[in-house]
Amino acid sequence: MSAPWPKTPRPLAEVVNQLAGNEPAEVLRKLLAGADNAELVADRIGSALGLSEGGGAQPEEIFWAFRRLFEALARERPLVLVIDDLHWAESTLLDLLEYVAGFATEAPIFLLCLARADLFEQRPSWAAPKQNSLVLTLPPLPEEDAHSLIAGLLEKHDLPGALRGRIAEAAEGNPLFIEQLLALNADADNGELLVPPTIQALLAARVDRLGASERAVLERASVEGRTFHRGSVVELLEERERAAVGAQLISLVRKEFVRPDRAVFGGDDAFRFGHGLIRDAAYESIPKQQRVEFHRRFANWLERVSGERVTEYEEIVGYHYEQALRYLMELGPLGEEDLELARRAGARLSSAGRRALALGDVVAAASLLGRAVDALARDESRRLPLLPELGDALAAAGRIEEARALIAEAVRRAPELGLDTIAARAELALLELEGHLEPEGWSERALPRLRAAMTILESADDAVGLARAWQVMVSRDLAQGVRMEKITQTIIRAAEKADAAGLRREQAMLRSHLTGALFYDSTPAEEALAAARMILLEVEAFPAARANALANIAGLLAMMGGFPEARQALSDSEAIFEEFALKWDYHIFPMRAGFIELLAEDPVAAEARLRHGLDVLTGLGERFWSASFAAMLAEALYRQGRLDESEELAAESERLGGPDDAEVPILTRQTLARLLAARGKPEEGVPLGREAIAAAERLAQINHEADAHLSLSEVLLAAGDTAEATRMAAEALVLYERKGNLPSAAKARIQLAKLTVTGFSG
Repeated sequence: MSAPWPKTPRPLAEVVNQLAGNEPAEVLRKLLAGADNAELVADRIGSALGLSEGGGAQPEEIFWAFRRLFEALARERPLVLVIDDLHWAESTLLDLLEYVAGFATEAPIFLLCLARADLFEQRPSWAAPKQNSLVLTLPPLPEEDAHSLIAGLLEKHDLPGALRGRIAEAAEGNPLFIEQLLALNADADNGELLVPPTIQALLAARVDRLGASERAVLERASVEGRTFHRGSVVELLEERERAAVGAQLISLVRKEFVRPDRAVFGGDDAFRFGHGLIRDAAYESIPKQQRVEFHRRFANWLERVSGERVTEYEEIVGYHYEQALRYLMELGPLGEEDLELARRAGARLSSAGRRALALGDVVAAASLLGRAVDALARDESRRLPLLPELGDALAAAGRIEEARALIAEAVRRAPELGLDTIAARAELALLELEGHLEPEGWSERALPRLRAAMTILESADDAVGLARAWQVMVSRDLAQGVRMEKITQTIIRAAEKADAAGLRREQAMLRSHLTGALFYDSTPAEEALAAARMILLEVEAFPAARANALANIAGLLAMMGGFPEARQALSDSEAIFEEFALKWDYHIFPMRAGFIELLAEDPVAAEARLRHGLDVLTGLGERFWSASFAAMLAEALYRQGRLDESEELAAESERLGGPDDAEVPILTRQTLARLLAARGKPEEGVPLGREAIAAAERLAQINHEADAHLSLSEVLLAAGDTAEATRMAAEALVLYERKGNLPSAAKARIQLAKLTVTGFSG
């Protein structure tokens, strides 16, 4: 049912309804009995359908849960999942099918998808067969098969032989044309073939030939969608017309306009149009003024019959209020009495949009919240509070400039209406965007604005807003380059605030950031690894947090010399990114991959990982993390002897990060210092090396400190200052050993041995 295919999570709800009926929670648990993570799977599916209070699951978690459900069903016997008319599906369903086909490879699951060729305009990659999929293109029926089809259908339609031949010729092998031409000509009494120029015209002609009562029923049925309920048709008919609905529906079944289907609501009957184009033809015959009333009344009916499950249908309800509003606007200016319709559309669409945003489906959230904002164009007190959330969704979807403009509008206009907490939340969202897009001086610019927003949110006791404020505080500490222990305390405080506000996913993500602190600080690698693995267990239910923690664990394993284990942990992290199509915190995976490959002395592999990550981030206009990626890439190129390219990347890194970036100078100065030494100018490189050490000491990131010392040792050796070079290498060794970075400690020992030989020979 609905507007054509709604976004998250309606297509998935239809699957569950077929499996579990009106008691999905109980039936799902029975179906999943004995399966791994059965409770989590049921909870995630319940979250998607609005059956549980938890919420917060992302699309990747919902997809994982449905895959597990299908695999559980396939354990009993092979599972066949048939999806018809896939060309009308929204991207959420297409993503799910692509994910199941790609990852449910061990279970006997057969996905049979039927679609018109225009599906490939939306998903061009689906046109190519893959290892576990096959694309079959159905050509027009050969003449012999067309006649066989006509003969089979003639059990219901008795036509003269000559007319049958003309139908086969006119249909040109299209089975739908054959079926509909037979139905249209079944009652012809003059032997002349009725052939409209298009299938749409053909179907419209069939609708026009219906009696007034049957046509009224078919038109009202079309308002609900391809599948409809008898109850909704009754609701949209005048009271005097309702008694004959049952007989008229049976007649429409007999004439093959509709066929019986499974009802979603208990105590009702459901039907399905024989083809989506039949539904379209019926709907197009309704005058616009009637469409306004039909959509309004249908939305009211759906709210009433769905009862406690109304959240499951909010997007559909919102769509119908939205359609009613749209046709009203086309018919003339809105009156004051029409504002209530706009408010209802805005309320339902915004609620569905917030739910999609909580699920992490940012494309659906941007669409729904954007439509809600449009519906509320004349009601600023309701429209403005949606702008920060719409901005968040747009930014996450890569539509940065649109997001920034909307959030800035909320910052500017909300105080005029007394919406101070909305203005404060919008200010926080704007600050986060600016930190990534304009990092120069951001940490200083942000502080007074951040404090002002927190004061407003604290006075309003806005727990969600304060949790967001502390997340911005984490970003500010990183940008300002404060010492690692302070950043750790800020992360802990932000996680506590997210927990208090009930933001489970955000709290898990912040907890996973503590594994990054353990990676950077002076906690010995073995001890840090044990703590990081404990955090991994805590965030196991949240894929983004799990992937983040695994990437940092991979870095710690590499420090301990366990490169096979490190690459396996990184592979596990990568699998999560791919399996769940994660975008949040994406930078962590290629950054740790680059670190591991540089530690393993494979700069070519490091370059590939880092260059991909840099391309993704710069494509979004992101500069904060891009600067660090460029600096690491400069190091990978230097180690390959590509000095000119390395120098260019180091300069690009400093341009992206600006003069206030705390990490970039550590990385670029040590690379540039060794570049100068390699070009026979070590004396010019020594000051840069010392700048790198000073910057690393300010951050208290022990590996950076050690790397800077070892780098300067190489430059000093080239300059002939063996004593100072030895002191730098010895200091690097102490720091590496304190962290437990075994491969780097081995490099420091080699450098010390080289210096010893050089000292003796000197």
